[in-house]
Amino acid sequence: METTKAIALSALCLFLLIITGFQYRSLLDRIFFRGLLGSLAQGVVAESGDGKDLLPDGKPAPTIPAGTIPSSAPCGLAWISDNPLGLAPNPPPSIIRFKRIFNLSEKDLEKGQFILTFKADDKAEFFLNGKPKAAAACAPPPGNDGECQQFCHVFIIPASAFHPGPNELDILLTNLFNISVGNQFGWTELSYRLRHTE
Repeated sequence: METTKAIALSALCLFLLIITGFQYRSLLDRIFFRGLLGSLAQGVVAESGDGKDLLPDGKPAPTIPAGTIPSSAPCGLAWISDNPLGLAPNPPPSIIRFKRIFNLSEKDLEKGQFILTFKADDKAEFFLNGKPKAAAACAPPPGNDGECQQFCHVFIIPASAFHPGPNELDILLTNLFNISVGNQFGWTELSYRLRHTE
């Protein structure tokens, strides 16, 4: 019975996606990414909105209350930025840096791989443990400025990128486009979830 319901729901979602195109992405996010991935959150080691992402001054990155920004549902607990309104204070390109320290056990690393899901307005790069190459990134291509915020992008990261004990995740969020919002330069925000496979 549950399988039948799941199939029916999937068929309905696919039908609506075809009819309404990308406008349906936010609802698709809620059903599949916020719902399905949320139900699998027991292996979460880091996610936006839990108060543990730090700005360069050492203060927690503010979470953005639901409905404050015109973005869809977050991939983590909440969207974060360097201010609670999610506004870009400087002309683009402007960068907000986040730092996250999280601990992993030997048992966590035995899972073999980790899954990072994220959305960003506009561009995001994730760096692990001081390595110069990004473990995950999204930059909007020409003609699709909102690519990185339209759905939860998924990256598989091998356990070899981590080590037992404290791990450091550095995130660069870049606002690329100038959209006038009062005296500000548009919105810029990030949401993510990092978890190990079960």
